[in-house]
Amino acid sequence: MAKHEVRFSVHEGSIMNRDVLFKVFQDNKRLGDLYVSKGGVDWRPKNKQYAHHKFSWEEFVAMVENG
Repeated sequence: MAKHEVRFSVHEGSIMNRDVLFKVFQDNKRLGDLYVSKGGVDWRPKNKQYAHHKFSWEEFVAMVENG
């Protein structure tokens, strides 16, 4: 079974004005970055800064609940 790891860092006061960044790994290999903000969720696959998926909170909830 694959081993997953999520790393993140939050600086005091930054959550209101900046995204929270989660770095996601599988078997010590980076899968990508998950940015969470008050506006929504943004997934960026590794090494692809501009090829990413942005979801508003409404879109994200619909995607997760509807599979």
